[in-house]
Amino acid sequence: MRILVCPDSYKGSADACSVAAAIARGIADASPGISVRTLPMADGGEGSSRIIADALGAETVHVDVTGPYFERVRASYCISGEVAYIEMAQASGLCL
Repeated sequence: MRILVCPDSYKGSADACSVAAAIARGIADASPGISVRTLPMADGGEGSSRIIADALGAETVHVDVTGPYFERVRASYCISGEVAYIEMAQASGLCL
């Protein structure tokens, strides 16, 4: 049997990669013979840039930006070739 684990993040508690790894460990512990593959997902909100960077092998660039209350916020974007992927949630999302 093969299982594909494709979770989104658990907002406020764990990112999609951590959730996928935890589910895969649980399946492996319960049924060692099962083949488990993880493919973390994102809906465009928090964690999306990491998912994109991992999937494309893109470079992650960290920058200081202005947050919703005009304070300095550390955020990142990823770049692959000539295309940049920006996750606005890091600079102005619910986490702030």
